Amino acid sequence: MKNRIDLIRIAVLMSDVTLPIDPIKNSTISNAFFVNHLYANLISVNEKNEFEADLAKNFYWQDKTLTIEFHENSSVNAIDAEFSIKRSFINDANDHGDLWKILCEKNESQIDCLKRISVSKNTLKIEVANKNNLQMIIPILASINYKIIPKLAFDTEDLSTAKIINYTLTSGKFFIKNDNLYELFPNERNFNETDTLISKLQIVDADSLTVQDLISKNLIDVVSTTITLFERHLKPLTEHGWILDKTHDIKITLLLFSKAAISKTQASERMLVGSLIKDEMKNSRALFSTFSPQFFQNFGQGYLSNDQIQQIKQSPAANSLSNKLVFSTTKLERWGNALKNIPNLDVAMLNTKSLALADSERSDSFIMANDVSFETSYSQISYLYKSGIFKSIDKTADQIINEYLSYENNEDKIKYINKLHFEVISNCYIFPIWSSPYITAVSSKFTSHMSKYNSRTLAWKIKKN
Repeated sequence: MKNRIDLIRIAVLMSDVTLPIDPIKNSTISNAFFVNHLYANLISVNEKNEFEADLAKNFYWQDKTLTIEFHENSSVNAIDAEFSIKRSFINDANDHGDLWKILCEKNESQIDCLKRISVSKNTLKIEVANKNNLQMIIPILASINYKIIPKLAFDTEDLSTAKIINYTLTSGKFFIKNDNLYELFPNERNFNETDTLISKLQIVDADSLTVQDLISKNLIDVVSTTITLFERHLKPLTEHGWILDKTHDIKITLLLFSKAAISKTQASERMLVGSLIKDEMKNSRALFSTFSPQFFQNFGQGYLSNDQIQQIKQSPAANSLSNKLVFSTTKLERWGNALKNIPNLDVAMLNTKSLALADSERSDSFIMANDVSFETSYSQISYLYKSGIFKSIDKTADQIINEYLSYENNEDKIKYINKLHFEVISNCYIFPIWSSPYITAVSSKFTSHMSKYNSRTLAWKIKKN
């Protein structure tokens, strides 16, 4: 293989990692970093934002059945893929789209519907009941929840209880030994000719405060997208000759309110808090960020019209809070000073894994980031509602998802997404702050070749100069 590197030291926000490393649920971008390195999809999205075979040799439609063929020497086979997909299919923790809602007849049970996923020799077949749902299948299979785990890596063949216990058996480019997340080793057979084969990937724990010192002391080679770079980082990065590989502006930073916070405040009061926090954040902006009034951006689908934005801007913010509200953060001193003159607004320490908690266990409000896609898919809508980023006060996540699926054509689906989008922004269930690119930074020894369409830092896309 032409491209080979002995060692890459990559900075990752390890405080955000929640064990186990499992494709079914990825509440943080740090978890997703490891999932993307350990496991692969049958079908993936390439750098041109197109779907292509990954673990699969080939895939094609035969009427309403998706047929997926495997290479004879593949690291996983059709049996492995069937087990992983069925496990994701029935697991309630799956947060990027319930495949059974797409495959099954309206009144068909999950268990009965499992037969629609079958294996013949080394070929996987997925049968779809409703032809209107065909276009949603491939994007779901390309999502992070549907990465494939070798069947032998699980502790049991029981789909409902199976847990990954062996991280040396993986379908992706890398594996780990002895559950040590700080060293990743290559599955050489899974690397393509265009990939960089890395003998060892060393993970260095870092965050936005420590990364500058690690760069100046030459202790890292790469800063992954798990770490937000701010305007203050640009000068030292430039002085040390680092190169910044930017995505499109698909990262949205926002203030998230819990259902408890929504129940005890008015939209105008939440807008007051959002405005105060946005004003303070002007003093320390994410690198290349642009302030934005909406979640979905104009390059995608479901974004707000100018009239909708004007309606939101004309809604006045309150002058005070009628009830006590807690804003949680990891930077107590900064935010305690910035918000000290606001009665009823308290500042508390943030549980860094807040998004992994149920909404009822979360703080009233906290700042978070999420990525948006160019096409607002079923997977993204499912994730936004099941994770509690988007919410409705009078409907469950399941009801919202079912309503989305009830629209037969894409145009009606997009109109519905726009309606949902306007609801969460105008009611200030979330308060968008800015959009920005995800940034992979590499030292002058390397060049980076990440996709502009997603948030992933993939080590094998880094080349040595």
